[in-house]
Amino acid sequence: MIDRYSRPQMAAIWSQEALLRTWLDVEVLACEAWEKLGKIPTKDLKEIQAKAAFDAQAILEREKITKHDVAAFVSVVQEKIGPSGRFVHMGLTSSDVVDTALAYRMMKSGELILKEIDRCIAITAKRAKEHRDLICIGR
Repeated sequence: MIDRYSRPQMAAIWSQEALLRTWLDVEVLACEAWEKLGKIPTKDLKEIQAKAAFDAQAILEREKITKHDVAAFVSVVQEKIGPSGRFVHMGLTSSDVVDTALAYRMMKSGELILKEIDRCIAITAKRAKEHRDLICIGR
């Protein structure tokens, strides 16, 4: 995004940090689902929830080796978690993570846009009422 044209709230949704944070959320939520299905031991899920984190710079460095953004992300996250990290990304494709995160951020963007439209309508209605008796020259 071009920073000078972006509102801070919208830019925050589309930042690199938010992208990686959303990927992490998707990965942890998938692990929670696997635990409910009995595919991940509860103790490992607790470890994942407690230690799941990322280092954006480490991911960029790893991507130079893997030549794949999600593979680099997953390996860095798994290292931060330790042995329980082996369950991160289990049963998922890169597209599962990327597409789900994209859909979530699009939803958040839409919510922000709708909120701003509501604010714009409210301000326009207020101004219309304030100036309803203002005389103006017709065309």
